[in-house]
Formats: sequence, structure tokens, C-alpha cells
Amino acid sequence: AAFVWAGALTALSLATKQSAIVSSLAIMLAALLWNWRRALYSMATAAALAGIGFSLLGYRTGGWSNYYIFHLPGLYFSPASGLARENLFAFWSRNCIGKLPLALALAALFLVSLMFGRARRSAAFYLMAAAGMIGGAWISWMPLSSYDNVLIPAHAALALLAGLGMHTLFSSIGRRETGSGQPVASLACLACIAQLAALYYDPFQQLPRPDDFRAGQDLLASFAAVQGDILCPYHSYLPSLVGKKVYPHDCVVRNVFDFASTEVKDSLRGEFLAAIRGREFGAII
Repeated sequence: AAFVWAGALTALSLATKQSAIVSSLAIMLAALLWNWRRALYSMATAAALAGIGFSLLGYRTGGWSNYYIFHLPGLYFSPASGLARENLFAFWSRNCIGKLPLALALAALFLVSLMFGRARRSAAFYLMAAAGMIGGAWISWMPLSSYDNVLIPAHAALALLAGLGMHTLFSSIGRRETGSGQPVASLACLACIAQLAALYYDPFQQLPRPDDFRAGQDLLASFAAVQGDILCPYHSYLPSLVGKKVYPHDCVVRNVFDFASTEVKDSLRGEFLAAIRGREFGAII
């Protein structure tokens, strides 16, 4: 039952954010190594539910969803994607080593302790799960139109492994008969505080002020007053808040023009031009 539920949750994660495909495949592979018979229950459940979901989504979007989810990511590493190649290694230096050096060290400590201990299967599971979450974030970060939110799975994996690494360190110190480990424990705690302090930001800056909220309401009121649908490429969800149709966000359209074949680019450009010339939108914002 637990493996069936795991498969259902995997399918839901894929429906929530499709970049979860990479981490899900890695975790499924780890589950096969753990207990291949039970892992088949997870894989079958996930495949059935995700297959139905992606098929329905592909039908409703005229096949575009399958193109974005399965075909386009494979082009990020093609010769045509030279613009994104600078992101290949900057991801590691800037977002992992540069921001989370202590978390990386503790994560490595935990994984090494498992591999050299008696928990080889656990080591394989954590290693593959982390590789999938970090690798999925890396692939999602490749497009030039990506943003910081794609880093969440990688940072979550490092945070989880860092906590387990801290526990491993304290357990190792606790097994020592001498008191020499206490300075090491204190130093590790101070390093964690320094790591958190280095990541500090003021979350209240993200909250809208009363004037911002009123401006947003006024904007939605102006959307509602427009006769017909609205093309709002940079904030494509806003028209849906007043009951209008949603069109593609600018970043996914830009990915097509950055990476796709000339035939696909020309087809999409033709659709946009035909819609604009045919006055299919009540407004373009």
C-alpha cells in the first residue's frame, strides 16, 4: 500500500511541476534497487496516473503540452543552445558551492558515512534521490528564461542531507570517550548559524503594501472591463482571475524561439500574427 501511495504522489508531483520527472525517475530507480517487486507497484501506479493526466493535457492543448514537457527540454543541451551553455557550470559555482558550502559538506559527510557503513541500500537511495532533485533543478535552470524558483528542489535536497549530516557528525562525536569532540560540535553549530545568516533576506519585502493591493484590484477591474480575451504574456495568469482565457507565458514562448526548429518557430509565429491580425484579443497588455 505504501508503494502504491508513493506512485500516486509521484504522479501528483508530475502534475504540479513537470521538472519532477527527473527526480522521480531517479527515486524510482533507487526503489528498484531497494525492493524491485514492490517498486513495480509504485512505477505502475505513477505511469498509469501520469499517463492519463498527460494524455488529457496533450489533447486539451493540441499537443503543445507534450512538446514543452518532453521534447523541448532535450534541446537545452543541443548545439543550437549555445546561449545557455554558460549555465552549465555556473549553476554549481553560483547556486550550490557559492551559496551552500556548509550544506554541501554535511551532505557529503552523510552520504560517505552511509557508503562506508552497513547501509549501502540507504546510501543508494539518498544518493539517487539527491542526484535527481539537484539534476532536475539544473536542467530547469538551463533555459535563459528560467528564474530562481527552479532551484527549490536542489536546495531542498541539500537542506535535508545537511540535517542528516549534522546528525551523523554529532553521533560520531557522541561515540568518543574523550571530551575532545565538544569543540568540534560547537564549531559545527556556529558554522550552521553562519550558513543561515549568509542566506538571510527580509521576507516582508515580498508582501504587498495597501497601495500595491489597491493597484492590483484596479488592474483586475480594467481587465474585466475589456471585451474579449486578453493576451498578457508576462503575467499570463492575471486574465484568468477575471474569467478570461489563459494564453502561454512569455518564458515558454521564448524557449521555443531560443531552442526549437525553424519549422516550429515559424508555425508559432504564424499563429500569433494570425490571432493579432484577426483581432482575436480584446487587448494586448
